[in-house]
Amino acid sequence: MNFDVSKKSRYAIVALYELVLAGSQRPITARKLAARHNLPVRFLEIILNELKQGGFVTSIRGKAGGYVPARPANEITLAQIVSYLEHRSSEFSEPSSAQADGQRVLGSLIQEANTAVTRIFEACTLEEMVRREVESCASGEPNYII
Repeated sequence: MNFDVSKKSRYAIVALYELVLAGSQRPITARKLAARHNLPVRFLEIILNELKQGGFVTSIRGKAGGYVPARPANEITLAQIVSYLEHRSSEFSEPSSAQADGQRVLGSLIQEANTAVTRIFEACTLEEMVRREVESCASGEPNYII
């Protein structure tokens, strides 16, 4: 079973990750970000605009413009990104006691899984993602981008 994150949140995380790798002094355009990961440019532009409104990125105008992280990578968690873009809290509702026993138990198990995923996303910053990538490359593990 897969507890999935929306494409919108995935694209946002990938874009922020790339911006962190580039550093705060090298703006990257939405077009370049989209091309690197084969993402729809228009959709990514909308996401980057939302991230700008949320204080995750800053846009720089001009020929050498683009986007840069608005905060240090160690201050941005994956949970913050997903929560902001999905416009919902990271907490999920309790299963209803009016449900049949099997449904109540299943609801409870899903709640536990969601809580575990939330904890992982709350603990993982963009800086941690970069660290994991560096370790992965250093260990010789193949890194396939699909």
